Amino acid sequence: MKWTAALLIILANTAHAGIFQCSPGVFTDKPCEGGKAVAVMQTGNPAAAGAKINYDFRQTTYPVHGGDYRSAFNAMKAMGKFNAWAKWNASYTYNRSQTDKACTMADLVINVSGEIQMPEWVEKGRAPRQDQSWWNEGQRQLQIHEDGHIQHGKDFAILLREQLLGLSSPDCKILDQIASAALYRLEANLRKLDEDYDRLTMHGPRQFNHD
Repeated sequence: MKWTAALLIILANTAHAGIFQCSPGVFTDKPCEGGKAVAVMQTGNPAAAGAKINYDFRQTTYPVHGGDYRSAFNAMKAMGKFNAWAKWNASYTYNRSQTDKACTMADLVINVSGEIQMPEWVEKGRAPRQDQSWWNEGQRQLQIHEDGHIQHGKDFAILLREQLLGLSSPDCKILDQIASAALYRLEANLRKLDEDYDRLTMHGPRQFNHD
């Protein structure tokens, strides 16, 4: 049977944690009152070694108008809080097999797609050369910043693969819950990483001090 999960993240390395069942259908990576540890193991199943990650990223632009750098920059700022943004979506599928002893995971596939949107100064080619240079430098900085967010998505996929690869549990339902817990635990870590990244770089202007 194939199991699928997906997560949308707009915009860490984590250690393997123990899993505890606090109540029927409720799992956590921290001990809970009255909870019990769930038996989870890495099976070393050769079939799991075929786990793979698929990436699909694209970049789009939105138009910015102005006869010179200052007017184009002001027009860009007037459009919203952010000059550019990045987002990505992660999903996974796997096959599970229940025997008398355990439910095992194999054929794990993680799909990560994402998009970066950047401003495009429509009249740039007719602007003074110095203005073009200022714009290009700003865009280079923005590009590095948004690429950093996308890199977090790539790192997320690798960490998720490490968390899920070859998992085994006494019951397939528990296995699915554990996989979902890993997905959302990593997502929480990513949100904190992205927040720190934006704070340190001021959403891009201080990027070169942190790349």
